[in-house]
Amino acid sequence: PHDPNIVAQCQLWVVRAYTELGWYYEAEDLLSKVQVDNLSRKNAPLYSAINADLLLKTKKYREAIPFVKIALNNESKKGNKPRFQYVLAQLYELNEEKNNAHNAYKKVLKMQPTNEMDFNARLHIAQLEKSPEDAVKQLSKIAKLEKNKDKLDLIYGIIADVYLHQNDTAKALEYYQKALEIRKQVWGENHPDVAISYNNIGMVSYYKGARD
Repeated sequence: PHDPNIVAQCQLWVVRAYTELGWYYEAEDLLSKVQVDNLSRKNAPLYSAINADLLLKTKKYREAIPFVKIALNNESKKGNKPRFQYVLAQLYELNEEKNNAHNAYKKVLKMQPTNEMDFNARLHIAQLEKSPEDAVKQLSKIAKLEKNKDKLDLIYGIIADVYLHQNDTAKALEYYQKALEIRKQVWGENHPDVAISYNNIGMVSYYKGARD
């Protein structure tokens, strides 16, 4: 007779393949037939990880949260833990659970994430601050870190967005201009990001002129 654990494990890998191919109906159908009780304790987290992946791909974000949590808690590879934690933080944010998202992104920073993940987590933490003043303060701290000097244009652009949401057009223009100058120096006049900066400045200038 076939080993029930191996049968269930093989079904899960087929579910993952279907998911990667975009065959979501087939993936959901087969996943519903997996006998979870037949999985060994060692392979049980695999079910959670594959279920979470399918739910994320089908944009069922709230339903994915418990499966991501299980996958995170059972992940043995140190390098994968920050990734699951970051996904969990993103899910909280998508579901408007701002406090949970804020705390989850902070946990990412304690897990020795990659530089890119560390940077993005810090940006999200800043943007989730309760007051615009705190958001700008956090973003300014990020800008001062030596390892982020090649991302200053992005940070300045986000600071400008914060000020714009507060209708502080003067400060928004100041930081959009800073972002523009950096982008021009790095990429020249004909880069798409430079065009975006010009568009931001033009939009805010028009809005400011209309109000003055």
